[in-house]
Amino acid sequence: MTPVSLSRPNKVALIFPLRPGPWPEIVRGVYRYAAKQDPSWQLALHTHDNSSVALAGNPDGVIAMIRTPQTADALAAWGGPVVDTGADLKTHPFPRVLLDSEEIGRLAAEHLLRLGPRRFAFVGNCESLAGDRLRAGFTARLGEAGQGCETPPPGAFDDPYSERPTSRVEAATWLSGLQRPAAVFASHDALAHRLIEVCGSAELRVPQDVAILGLLNDEFLCLTSQPPLSSISVPLAGMGYEAAQVLRGLMAGGCPPTSPLVLPPGEVVARRSTDGGAVADPQLSSALCYIHDHLDEPIGVDDIAQAGGVSRSSLERRFRSSLGRGPLAELIRLRLEYAKRMLIESTLSVKQIAAAAGFHDTRHLSVTFRAKIGMSPIEYRDCFRPV
Repeated sequence: MTPVSLSRPNKVALIFPLRPGPWPEIVRGVYRYAAKQDPSWQLALHTHDNSSVALAGNPDGVIAMIRTPQTADALAAWGGPVVDTGADLKTHPFPRVLLDSEEIGRLAAEHLLRLGPRRFAFVGNCESLAGDRLRAGFTARLGEAGQGCETPPPGAFDDPYSERPTSRVEAATWLSGLQRPAAVFASHDALAHRLIEVCGSAELRVPQDVAILGLLNDEFLCLTSQPPLSSISVPLAGMGYEAAQVLRGLMAGGCPPTSPLVLPPGEVVARRSTDGGAVADPQLSSALCYIHDHLDEPIGVDDIAQAGGVSRSSLERRFRSSLGRGPLAELIRLRLEYAKRMLIESTLSVKQIAAAAGFHDTRHLSVTFRAKIGMSPIEYRDCFRPV
């Protein structure tokens, strides 16, 4: 491959499915890389449905989310440097930047196993590379715990990003047929959001009858679900940043990497859809719901006990029995988790984040952060957020 001159502005085409999905954060990571490492890059965003338009512009390199063999064939025929951030196709000739799907599957199983005895299931496209590895990691961890894993019949859940209608009757029939209580891991938040909707129409309670865990931590989908959706956060912007770095090496004439660059997952962001306390203890469930709903307000243990309809001493016992920690510790944990997400995902100041997360002021957040996390909020943002 002939090296591209890095002394002149380089045209980089971004070919992504411009529909609901994870691509905006990945693209944001590419732009962050260009702004920090090579401001001369000229970036142009195109839809993968018409990659020929992108290639007609004679780009020096391409970063894509390759979802179809047709797109892969067009890029291969073009012959220039390409980096893929997708995991739909199981084989193609391009370097990839991927998430560690097997580790994500294991993380999902670990979280759902903590809910106690349940029937476990996986929903996702196992024909794709990511879906196949997600299921493999999920079922492997369940198997280590002596548990099995069910999957829905073909057609029960269509791709929610497509325009094909989902067969709600088949989906509701499958969910209703699961032995309860059940726990379902969906391969992305749009599927998990749809699962929660179907549970509502089938009069299945979430999480009492069916606990549901998603993937990507899409805040819009997670917080507009009823109840709010638990999900696994992943470094999407980091994928874009790393893909841009790989592409720059290729455009400089470097050899393609011999194996995909695999990024580790983040963590489970627990919300009500996997609230284990809701199954056996309605008072605890009410208390936890109150905490989630009033996280940014100056609430205390007495307020939480009143919301749960129990005494303070009873509330303490219920929390420690089910969660292994008291209500105040849970309140602080949830506030810190929210602050951590905002430090990574937003450009809000530490003062704004402190207020949004329910801390008294910036100093209260900073002192708590250092005591629990071992670093200041600014240090955490610098460490974990690609810029």
